[in-house]
Amino acid sequence: FTLCQYKNRMAFQSRGNYGTLQAESTNAEVYQVGDVTAGQASRTEVSVRETGNRVTIPNNPYLYANFFIVQSRAYFPGRALKKYVYFRGLNTLFCLHLFSLLGLPFFLICTLHSAGWFFTFAALTVDIIAFLIYSQHLYINFTTIPWLLKLPVIPEQRLTNNHYVIDIATLDTAFIAAREAGVGVNITVGGAAKLKIMAFNEKGINYIRSAHNRAYLYISLAFTAGFWSLAWIFIQGINLNHCGHLHN
Repeated sequence: FTLCQYKNRMAFQSRGNYGTLQAESTNAEVYQVGDVTAGQASRTEVSVRETGNRVTIPNNPYLYANFFIVQSRAYFPGRALKKYVYFRGLNTLFCLHLFSLLGLPFFLICTLHSAGWFFTFAALTVDIIAFLIYSQHLYINFTTIPWLLKLPVIPEQRLTNNHYVIDIATLDTAFIAAREAGVGVNITVGGAAKLKIMAFNEKGINYIRSAHNRAYLYISLAFTAGFWSLAWIFIQGINLNHCGHLHN
């Protein structure tokens, strides 16, 4: 009884404009008992290709996150991955609104009651709109972002996100032969598969986490701003009733 084994470890090479990583592995085993020889051999070829177009995105976590969401939809069929409702300057405008609320008490003291009511309700309207927008961001945090975080992270990757096509080809052969009897059987089976994935590097995944964390911060600020505006509406109402009683 004799046993022979042959294994060829994977060899890699990179080529092409986008970069192609190829690997192949061969494994063969031969068994012999008397004049009967049997064996099997398998060969696997793997090719990884970079695909996609490169675009320039402004340095903003929400814009990056929205771009990643759109790019990842193809990899999660059947999932309605929604984007953040966002326009450039949204958070800056809201922060300016917050600073204006700090001066609201002094403004109410120095203005007429009618002007005070108008600006207080206007501030409350802005607070409600901001709260609705950031509530949508919170919704995205729970429904879309967890799916993006399931995608692989390649720290050495050059781009924040990249697309890959993986082609896998296999060839399996089994044979048995009896030399004296002149009998031989050879069976060959082949197959191929293609896998498409998107991967992030550390910078790309940090953009997603930054947008995720900011959603919690800004919805807290919007809630606080709305409570502040409501408080001053209540105070104005008390002052108005007090002035009415003094007048009577």
